[in-house]
Amino acid sequence: MLISKTHSSSRLLNFILILSSVCVTYLIVSVLLLGTKPPLHVYSSYLDAYTPTTVEHIVFGIASNRKSWPKRKEYVKLWWKPQQMRGCLFLESMPPNATSVADDITLPPICISEDTSRFHYT
Repeated sequence: MLISKTHSSSRLLNFILILSSVCVTYLIVSVLLLGTKPPLHVYSSYLDAYTPTTVEHIVFGIASNRKSWPKRKEYVKLWWKPQQMRGCLFLESMPPNATSVADDITLPPICISEDTSRFHYT
């Protein structure tokens, strides 16, 4: 019976040694493989990741209809900064006085929407 216990404990010890060897080999190979890949950079620099959001980061979408745009455009001129802001004015068709060069500079570009019946203008 003593020989049987010794043989069983020897098998268990061999199993533990083999399992430990496999685990250590797996860890070493994993570390070596991870060390060869370049790290993934989501941001190009540290400053890009922590730059506060400014008006240059926002794209404005302004919707109006052709009839109300002549009055509303004066309000848009008060806050629109053409050199700093990006955006588009959505109308159902070109307004009659849209050829003014001064408006082209001080207002966002006009984008024509084909079907504006579902938009509610206030």
